Order: sequence, then C-alpha cells, then structure tokens
Amino acid sequence: MKNNKVVVIGNGHVGSSYSFLMASESNTSIDEIAIISRHENVVKSCVEDLRHMLPFNNSMLKVKSGDYSDCEDADIIVIAASASMESVSKRSDLLEANHKIFKSIIAKIMENHFKGIFIIASNPVDTLSYITKEISGFPKEKVIGSGTIIDSARFQFKLSEIYNVSPSNIQAMVLGEHGDSQVPIWSKANIAGVPLKEKTSNVLEEITTYTKEVGTEILKSKGNTSYGIAKALTTITNAIIKDENTILTVSSYLSGEYGYDNLYSGVPTLINKYGAQKIIELPLDEKENQNLKYSFEILKKAQDEISKFR
Repeated sequence: MKNNKVVVIGNGHVGSSYSFLMASESNTSIDEIAIISRHENVVKSCVEDLRHMLPFNNSMLKVKSGDYSDCEDADIIVIAASASMESVSKRSDLLEANHKIFKSIIAKIMENHFKGIFIIASNPVDTLSYITKEISGFPKEKVIGSGTIIDSARFQFKLSEIYNVSPSNIQAMVLGEHGDSQVPIWSKANIAGVPLKEKTSNVLEEITTYTKEVGTEILKSKGNTSYGIAKALTTITNAIIKDENTILTVSSYLSGEYGYDNLYSGVPTLINKYGAQKIIELPLDEKENQNLKYSFEILKKAQDEISKFR
C-alpha cells in the first residue's frame, strides 16, 4: 500500500502548528511528515516533541527532520516559510522578501524532482501561489494557496455568534484577495440551506469588518496567526490525500473563470487527489461582482510587481 508523505518547509508558528495538528489526528491520513527549516536544532527538538504524542494516538506515523531530498517522494509540500513581519515596513516589502525566499526554496524542490502538489501558506498567499506556479512550471491543479479559506471560517464563526447556531451549520464564503479587498458573499450565506434573516446595516458592517480585520488584530496582540490557518491547511491536505471532492475557498489559478485569466485568487474550488480540480463559478449579485472585480485588479497589480524583482 502506498505511503502518504508530507514535507513541511518552514517551522515557524504556522508550520509547527500544522505539523502538530497533522501528528495529533488519531485517524491521520498521512504516514510521514518531514520538516525542513534553516533552524535545524529547533526542528530536531520539535520532531522529538511531536514523536512523544504518537503513543497517545496509537500511531505509526513517522516524523523526522528533513532535507530537500525528501521532496522527491513527497505527495504534498506545504510551504510556510516567510520573512518576518518585523523585518519589513509594508506589504509590498514582504512580497519582495518572500519572492527571494520562494525562488530559493522552489529551485531546491525542483532539483529533487518533486512531482506532487504544492500547498502555499505564506503571505501574500495569492501572489506567492502565482510565483510558485511560474517558477516550478507545474500545472495549475498542482499549486494551491490557502486563499480565503481562513477568511471564510472567520465569516462563518461571526455569523454563528450573531445567529446563535453552530458554525458547522453556516454556509458562507469569502472570495478574492486574502487581504483588505476580500469579498464576503452575503447573497449565498445561509443556515442549513435557509437564507439569513435580514439584519440591520450596522450588524452587517460589524460582521464584514470583523472578518476582514480580526487577523490583523490577532497579529498585533499575539504576534502571529497560526491555529486557524494551520487547521485550514490540514483541511486542504486531507481533501487531497483522502480524495474528498470537497469545495474549499482556496487560492486557485483562474483560466477564464469569473472573467479573469492568469490570476491566483480565493475562489470556491473542488479539491481531490488531483489537487484543484475545478473552480466553481457562483452567480453573484451586482455589488458582489463589482467588489470581486476590484479585488482581482488588486491582485493583478501585485502579480505585476513581481517583474520588478526578477
């Protein structure tokens, strides 16, 4: 029987939280986790710590400190490496810094003949997903960004608070940029298939603002956001490994969908063992279409910035 192997590149708050969640799942879908980081001694200690969880799960999962040779037989590579937010003064600087990091990482991955699926977690995630596809030459199905999956979860959570119902019963999506121009899709939000009851404009604005700004607020106080996005990454991983055919608002490559080409953005996407198998085009209302187009244009400009770094 084929073993399923995941390589995690970057062992910061997001990468280590993801490895913890994957190792802690009692019904884990993978057989091996290899962690790659320039901080080798820290990784060795993290690996030992993770291994000590396994007896509680009755698990034969293999967790190890990895190197780039581990990429050759990996099914999935999760890239969570990033420049420090403290080392840059603005978002465009983060893109330039992470572009350099990604060029180096992806070159090493490709030297080791990786043939699996990329999952990108680092920010700005939409543009870095585009960079990954461009540098690797991989087909669009095999490069997936975390996109607006965490924004959709935040949207669902806030709606569950307002309507006093379990978040699992809320269907609600955020599309577009994982950033300030994100678009909550109110026209399709529902509770177990029932459209949301009308709320005052103040409540709608409160939910929209929370969804867009809560990540920044967490970052200011905690220094990072890690638990939610790590769980989002495990959800994407399981959708691939278990061939779930589930729809997630990941960052996918648009080839005419929503009227755009050659662009990565958060959109509802069917995820299975082949990766980002199909983008779902939702019928949106006029305002949502306008807002989504604006978000796409923001992302287009970010992608155009890349040419300055080459």
